[in-house]
Amino acid sequence: MKNKHQPKGINCEICIRLLLDKNALEADRMAATESLSWCNSASAQDALFQVILDEEEMDHLREEAAASLGSLWTESGIDYSRLAQIPERFYPELTHDFGVLGIKWDKFKR
Repeated sequence: MKNKHQPKGINCEICIRLLLDKNALEADRMAATESLSWCNSASAQDALFQVILDEEEMDHLREEAAASLGSLWTESGIDYSRLAQIPERFYPELTHDFGVLGIKWDKFKR
């Protein structure tokens, strides 16, 4: 699915596969995570959420996944059932765009 704001050249399916491939180069996985902030689809959100919750993943990859997911939520709406499962230490990255765009959110809503 192509987002109306998605830059040319971003293949969301390839980015998802790269992000979830733990054998891929770290730099490629980070780039894929950043690129997914332009891919507002259920599969992109699922992949980012999966990485955020995976405690075996590198923290900086999880933080970048949180930032990308938060960016997607500014368009699609906050998924409070998922938000409740995300460790609070990732909230600053997850909600950064909320503050920039003036989006109000309730971290206690379930």
